[in-house]
Amino acid sequence: MCRLTQRDALRTRVRSIHTLPHDLRVRCSSARTRPSRAPRQSMRSNALLIRVRAAIDSAVQPYAKVKSAPIATVTLPPHPPPPTDHQPARPPSSAPRAFQSRTRVRGTHERDGRTVETASGSDRWMRVTCPRQILPDQTYLVTRRTTQRQFLLRPSRVTNQNVLYCLALAAERTGVILHAVCVMSNHWHGVVTDPEARLPEFTECFHKLLAKAQNASLDRCENLWSSGKTSLVLLTSEQDVLEKMAYTLANPTVAGLVKSPDDWPGVILARFGDEISTKMPDAFFDDDGDLPESAELQVVRPQIFAALSDAELYARLRDEVAQRVRLARDELARDGRSFLGRESVLRQSFDARPKTEARTSKFSPRVSGRCTVERVAAIRRLREFVGAYRVAWNEWRRGNRDTKFPAGTYALRIYACVMCADAVPS
Repeated sequence: MCRLTQRDALRTRVRSIHTLPHDLRVRCSSARTRPSRAPRQSMRSNALLIRVRAAIDSAVQPYAKVKSAPIATVTLPPHPPPPTDHQPARPPSSAPRAFQSRTRVRGTHERDGRTVETASGSDRWMRVTCPRQILPDQTYLVTRRTTQRQFLLRPSRVTNQNVLYCLALAAERTGVILHAVCVMSNHWHGVVTDPEARLPEFTECFHKLLAKAQNASLDRCENLWSSGKTSLVLLTSEQDVLEKMAYTLANPTVAGLVKSPDDWPGVILARFGDEISTKMPDAFFDDDGDLPESAELQVVRPQIFAALSDAELYARLRDEVAQRVRLARDELARDGRSFLGRESVLRQSFDARPKTEARTSKFSPRVSGRCTVERVAAIRRLREFVGAYRVAWNEWRRGNRDTKFPAGTYALRIYACVMCADAVPS
């Protein structure tokens, strides 16, 4: 038996001896704490303590020679060799939604007229998040939830002002176009178009500013948003854009909060051409800072159904919303429930959370499409992008800085200045 094993056995034995029965522990504690009024009781307690010490000594005595035992040595297997041209840089059993790569990179590249060697300090396999393709002029459904599903975005005058100002500022900085927005008490939905392929920058700017402003308003310092990634679902057809806009606007009624989306006291935007001017909130932002005193938020019509006018398209959107509202009312009536109501929503505490259980899913969809052909084509293009990205990533890790990444690469294009192929017009 090696030294470590003997020590573990000794600890287990001594721990088991110290774990005495309840009545024995009570008697020992009483003998130590309470004054002995009778000589016979004191003698009985002392005898009990002597027996306990003798039992501990008998358990420790067999391991008295442990100090002279030799120390066992363990020989670790050598590290696997680095990937070569004939050896893939990822294990063969990789997950479909994430790929694995070696973190040790050795190579050289030119930087500012001098040769720079690149090498990392780890040899273990690590899971890398599956890359996301960000192309210009794409329409998405954006969703983000608060931490622990708490009502940290519960509608109020201050919350609505924080949301409108941060949303307008993020859209103005990145050029993202807003079509429909609904901010619930513990999450928000938005249907947006990204003409300049800057959607991650938009979500980062909006979520950071709103988290700081809302935390300052609520006098809290913990994270506002959930640790999960922001859901960005690509909408493949015009009908999908219209349906997701209706889904966004009908969310307060479908959730059983208000009878009509018009009764929702929070931020809900969908009327084309609306321009909302919002002043800078007082809770977090500095009046002498670089940010503007006010920001303009515009709701723009999506580029769908070109044959319809703005009024006709908005009427069709209202019909889609009315249909979802009618189904939600029928479901609540069938279950014998009623809507919470506007006043009850405003009385909710910010640190409260829904009583229903959260829906957990292992899948995070990136593409949404009612038409099977268009949805399958979008998924195929995404798989081709991931395959080309892996090939370029492995070449770049080997030191080939002239490799070209596929169109839609975002993080490496922004932070590592890699070369990317031009996006093909859709």
